[in-house]
Amino acid sequence: MIEYGGRADLSAARTLRGQMSSVWLKLVPGLPEGTVDVILGSSFRKLAPAKPTTRASIAALSSNYGGITASVSCRNSAFYSSNGTPQSQSQACRCS
Repeated sequence: MIEYGGRADLSAARTLRGQMSSVWLKLVPGLPEGTVDVILGSSFRKLAPAKPTTRASIAALSSNYGGITASVSCRNSAFYSSNGTPQSQSQACRCS
């Protein structure tokens, strides 16, 4: 059984449910927000098998969750470069 405290925690409870088989969700209004309890019985043996990931599902991550892709370039000098210096102060890497 997976207990969750409110509507905001339902998504987390459903995610956990996908990792197990034969699981019930139970709304428990007294649980603090952000809390999801997993109650395992004596018959619990293992998590559900992993679901295969497709290229399409990976490609959709940035659009589904508001992320960025590697093709997005930074045009604001307030951002920092990969070596930790502001872009306006970027220096060439001296490799020896």
